[in-house]
Amino acid sequence: RLGMPQRVTDVPTKAYRLGVESLCGSAAAAAARKLAWAYLDDGDQAQAEHWYKLAVAWVEKGQLSSFTADLCGLEAELLIGCQDYVGATEALLKTEAAWHRTVHARWRLGVLSAQCAIWLATGERGRCEAAVSEYRALLSPLYQEEGNDLFASRFFLLLANIGRRSEAEAEMRKYLASRTKSPAQYNPALKAIIRQFSSSDVNGVATSGYPPSVDVQTSSLPLVN
Repeated sequence: RLGMPQRVTDVPTKAYRLGVESLCGSAAAAAARKLAWAYLDDGDQAQAEHWYKLAVAWVEKGQLSSFTADLCGLEAELLIGCQDYVGATEALLKTEAAWHRTVHARWRLGVLSAQCAIWLATGERGRCEAAVSEYRALLSPLYQEEGNDLFASRFFLLLANIGRRSEAEAEMRKYLASRTKSPAQYNPALKAIIRQFSSSDVNGVATSGYPPSVDVQTSSLPLVN
C-alpha cells in the first residue's frame, strides 16, 4: 500500500495470528484494535470495520473491559465514516463514560475531534466555534508527532467552515512544516484538505524536501466555504 508502510500492519497482523493460535484473547484483541485504527487512518473503511469486529468479538469473548473505551471511540469514527451521526454520538458518550477520569490529552483530542466532525456535519456552528480554543490547545503540542493527520485536518476544516479560512491555512502551513514523512503517506483526509486549500504557497510547504514523484497532487476541487 502506498499510503501506509507495510510494516505498520505486518507486526500487528503477526501478533494477531499468534494471539489466536495461543488463545490469548487480550493479545488478539489488542492487535485487531491496532489494525483497525491503522486502516482507518489510511482511509480504508472496510478493513477498519473488519478488524474492529474481530476486536469486539475477542473483547466480548474474554470480557476484556479495559478495551471498552478505545473500541467505543473506534466505533464512533467508523459511524462518522458511514454518516451515522446519531450512532457516533452515542458511541462517544460510551467512550467518555468509560474514561471519565482520564487526563490523557491525546484521548481527549480524539473525542473532541470526532465530536467536531459530527457538529460540522449536522450544522451545529455554535458548538464548533466554542470548541476551537480547546481543540487548538490539545492539537498544537502534537504537531511534531505522527498519527495526528486526521485530527489536524478536521481542525483546519473546522476553522474554514466557521469563517476563519486564513487562520486555517496558516495553521495548516505550520502543521505541514513539522511533517517528516513523505506526503504520499499523509492520511487521506489531510491530502483532501491540502487539495481544497490548493495554492502555490501551501503546495510548496506540503512537498518541500521530497522529489516530484511523491508530491501531493493538487486539483481544482471546490474550496471550503
